[in-house]
Amino acid sequence: METLKTIRNIILGFFTVICVILLFTIIFSFGVKKASEEYFNEKKIKQAIKNINVVEILKDRHGKEDKVLETIKNKLTESGIKTEFVEDFLNTKPVNEYTGDKVSILIDNIIKNKKEKLVSDGEIYEFLNNNIADISKELQEKNIPNSDVLTQEYQEEFLNKVKDKTPDIEEKINELQDKIFDKLGDEYSESLEKYVELAKFIYNNLLDLIFIILGIIFIIGIIITRRSIYKSLKWIGISFIGSSMIFMLIPRLINKAIKHINDTPKAISDYIKTSLTSMKATFTNEGIICLIIGIVLIILNIVIYIILEKIDNRRYEKNL
Repeated sequence: METLKTIRNIILGFFTVICVILLFTIIFSFGVKKASEEYFNEKKIKQAIKNINVVEILKDRHGKEDKVLETIKNKLTESGIKTEFVEDFLNTKPVNEYTGDKVSILIDNIIKNKKEKLVSDGEIYEFLNNNIADISKELQEKNIPNSDVLTQEYQEEFLNKVKDKTPDIEEKINELQDKIFDKLGDEYSESLEKYVELAKFIYNNLLDLIFIILGIIFIIGIIITRRSIYKSLKWIGISFIGSSMIFMLIPRLINKAIKHINDTPKAISDYIKTSLTSMKATFTNEGIICLIIGIVLIILNIVIYIILEKIDNRRYEKNL
C-alpha cells in the first residue's frame, strides 16, 4: 500500500513538473508576443522611421544612392536648394514624418499585395507648400549653412520653382514601389508570403485566446496533481519566476544581436536596432512583473501553510 502511494506521488509529481514547464512556456510565449507586437504596428513603424536618416533609406548596403534619391536631390537643387544642404532638408522632422507615413503604406501595400500609387498627383507639392515654413525654421534653428535661401521672403519663390519639378519626383517614388514589388515577386514572393501568413497568425487575437485557455488548463492541471489550491500556488509561482529570469536575460541577448546587425543597408539596420533597443525595456518590465507575481504566489503559499499549521496544532491540542 505504501509502495502504491509512493508511485502515485511520483507520477503526480511528474505531471506537476510537466504542467509547470508548459505553463512557463505559455507565459513566456505570451509575453514575447505582446512585447514584439507593440513594435510591429503602423504607429511604431512610423516612430522608428522618424529616427532613421531618410537619405539612407534610398541607399543600398554599399552606400550607393538609388536613382529616386538622385532625382529628388536634383529637383530640389534646381528649385534653389543649395547642394550642400539638400540632405539636411530631407532629414527635417516634417520630411521624416511624411516618409514614415509612406514607408508604413508601402509595407501595408506589400503585405496586402495592393499595387496602388504610393504618392498621388500633386501630393509632394501640397506637402511642401504646407510644411516649408516649419522646414525652414528647423534648418535655421540648427544653423545649417546656406539655409537662409528658405527664409520667408524666398519661400514663395522656391515653391513656384519646385511646383513643376514635383511630378517627376512623384513618378520616381511610384516607380521605386513598383521596383520593390517586382523584386519581391521575382525573388521573395513565396518566402515573403509564408512570413506574412506566420505574422498574421502570431499577431492575431485568436492566439491570445489560445494562450489564455492553455494557461488556465495547465494551472488546473497543477491544482489537480497537487490536490490542493494553496499547494499549487508555489508551483504556479515557480512558472512565473522562471519566465521572469528568461525575460531579464533577453536584453543581454539583444545587445549581442545588435552588434552583429551590419550586413544590411544602414537604414534597415538602424530600424532594427531602434526597435530592438526599445524592446529591451519592455522585456525587462515584463520580467519584473512576472517576478513579483511569482514571489507573491509563493509568499501566499507560505502564509496559508503557516495558518493551516496553526489551525491543525490548535485542533491537536484540543484533542489532548
